[in-house]
Amino acid sequence: TLSVSVGPVPDVSGQSVDSATAILADSGLSVGDTFEETSESLEAGLVIAIADREDGNSWRPGDAVTLIVSSGPPLFPVPDVIGLTRDQAKAALTEAGFEFEYNAFWDVVIDQATVVDGQDPAAGTERPKGTTVSMTISGSF
Repeated sequence: TLSVSVGPVPDVSGQSVDSATAILADSGLSVGDTFEETSESLEAGLVIAIADREDGNSWRPGDAVTLIVSSGPPLFPVPDVIGLTRDQAKAALTEAGFEFEYNAFWDVVIDQATVVDGQDPAAGTERPKGTTVSMTISGSF
């Protein structure tokens, strides 16, 4: 039995599924299944890689490959900072991997006299780490 390889399989990482499908077709391969996986570096809808063959053999003309497609970065719940002081909220957001912003006026007020009374995005919504949470702060004099 003679097995013919398709040669080096083209690197389709970073391509759209349609583009990857066309590139692979030019190499004599087709796309069978796709499945999603989170990716820190690739936006949703782009190909991360071609899944390994189950039997470990080389790809042959006419074989169908499985594409691993990015669903975007992993998402994490935004902590609830409403009711916390400015510094407590900053610490909670930082610990959870989020950035924060608020009116810089509140930096001149002692922490114990501040209370977070609003946030966007809302607590419990899921966002990628590094997302900035806007806080509205009022005085608790």
